[in-house]
Amino acid sequence: LNRDRLELVAAGGQATLTLAPETASPRLAAAIGKPLRRRALVEVAREAKEVGFRGLKLYFMIGLPGEGMEEVRGVVELVKEVSAASGFRGVRELKVSLSVFVPKPQTPMQWFGMDEWGRVRRKVRLIVEGLGGLADVRPYKPAWAYVQCMVARGGRELTELLLRWADAGGGLGGWRRAVRELGLRLDDYVGSLEPGRELPWEKVVLPASSRLERGYEACLALLRGR
Repeated sequence: LNRDRLELVAAGGQATLTLAPETASPRLAAAIGKPLRRRALVEVAREAKEVGFRGLKLYFMIGLPGEGMEEVRGVVELVKEVSAASGFRGVRELKVSLSVFVPKPQTPMQWFGMDEWGRVRRKVRLIVEGLGGLADVRPYKPAWAYVQCMVARGGRELTELLLRWADAGGGLGGWRRAVRELGLRLDDYVGSLEPGRELPWEKVVLPASSRLERGYEACLALLRGR
C-alpha cells in the first residue's frame, strides 16, 4: 500500500482500513510466510489517518507455533506504536481482531499442534487488558478454534459426531456432549503430528506431501533460528 492507493480507497467511500500483520514477531512472521515490515505498517496507518480514513482494524493470530508470552506482549506494543504514530485511538477508531492458530490439512503447518487451552486464554487476556481503553479488542472464542481443528483433522469417525451434534442443536454444549458420548479425546486431534504418519486427508490428492514436508521443515528452521 502506498499513499496514492490509500487516497483512491478513501475517495471511494471506504471509512475503515483493515490490515493483517498476524503477529508482532519478525521470527513468527517469517515462519508463516508473511514477513513483518514494522516501519511500513506504522507508516501506512499514519498515512491512512491523514488521507481521511476514520477507523483502523488490525488482525492478529495468537497461538502460533513457537509463540511465547513475550511475542504476545509485542502485539500490545505494536498496536500502541501504531496508535501513537497514526492518531487512531479509542474503541470507535481502533479495532483489534484476535484469531487462534488452527493447523489446517494440506498446508505445511498441518503437523504443528495447537497451543494449550489455558495458555491461549492467558494470551487473550494479556492483550485485552494491555489495550484496554485504547482499542476495541475482539477475540475469537478459543473453544471454537478447537472445534475447527477437530473437524479439520478428523477422519470418518467424525461422521457420527457431526450427526449427534446436529441432533443436539449445535452450539458448544452440544459439541461437548457428543464428544463425551463417543469417547473421543480432544488431544488426539489438536496435538502435534509426526511427518510420515498416514493422515486422514491424504486420500484427497492436492499438493505433493514431500513439498508440504519441505515447507514444514523450513518453518521449523526459522522458528529455531537456523
